[in-house]
Amino acid sequence: MNRHSVQRQRIGPAVRRMRRARGLTLDALADVAAVSPSHLSRLERSQTLPSFPVLAKIADALDVDVNEFVRLEQDVAQMDEELSSYAQMLALETDVQRELLDLSIEARRALVDRLDQLSVTAPTSGDVQDQVVRALESSREDAAFSAVSTLIERSGLDAVTLTRVLRVFALLNGRRSMVIAGPSLLPISPGGDVVGAYQWAFPNFPVEPSVAQWWPGAMQSAATGTHACSVRVVVAAAALTSPLGSVIARSLLESMKRSGSLEVAVTERSLGPVSLLSGGEYALLEQIAPRRRSTDPNHVGLWVTGPDRVKACEEIFERIWGSLTEEERSLDSSRGRLFDVVANSS
Repeated sequence: MNRHSVQRQRIGPAVRRMRRARGLTLDALADVAAVSPSHLSRLERSQTLPSFPVLAKIADALDVDVNEFVRLEQDVAQMDEELSSYAQMLALETDVQRELLDLSIEARRALVDRLDQLSVTAPTSGDVQDQVVRALESSREDAAFSAVSTLIERSGLDAVTLTRVLRVFALLNGRRSMVIAGPSLLPISPGGDVVGAYQWAFPNFPVEPSVAQWWPGAMQSAATGTHACSVRVVVAAAALTSPLGSVIARSLLESMKRSGSLEVAVTERSLGPVSLLSGGEYALLEQIAPRRRSTDPNHVGLWVTGPDRVKACEEIFERIWGSLTEEERSLDSSRGRLFDVVANSS
């Protein structure tokens, strides 16, 4: 596409958007700007490019600086370069790439924003992982998880990366430990509704496509992954009364059916703001509840790796598990609590 054609795609829709935002009809704006309604209509539909004097009149009529259109031109030019780069990486044909640039500014911006979110992975830095270990080793459970919560808010994984890490765990065998403190994706094993839970937790953010496609049908019958694991889970009653409570309860009950080595304890005590999943050389700390209404849930988890670091996560789980009463650790009692949650949600 030539330069003038691309400019029309940027300026025309911007004029229409500003006119509508001010409650002006096309005829009203044309009258104030001293241009013909037909010319303004062609401009808004990207069929013509205005001269600078006409653009200046329109800007004056809209009560904006004409430089607003210059800045728009620069911003959208940068956005289109990024969109073209993505299109090339996706090996789209040239004709398809041209069609993408024909989309409205709003559509192109939304597409680039989503592609940015799905392509950026921010692993937890080694320094932050070491801070997690120090917090877990040096504090009581409530103080430790409060300190970890602060680390998540400052340096945590984004929502998309959280699901990628969950898939890593789902593919691993072996013993693992889980603390479910509140609304959480951690207990949802493959075959469960992780996509629905994710969309509740992060309503304005995309799901990793490969996770969304893999998760629903993965390992339904295979004796691998979480189905072959020895798992111990501590669930706070607050998690079961959260909006994801029925999803958590249903997931744990389904796991109980598939595995005879799953221990679940339900406790009335508060487990703090952070949920925990650990096993082998990996641990994942997750915090969803404080981000429920955020428009920027970019810090929702921490991924801890290496046996020495994971040991600190295992030890804090052992302290929590060891502090529970026999009634809380009763599998029959816990199963009954989970059944009640599911039944009451029906």
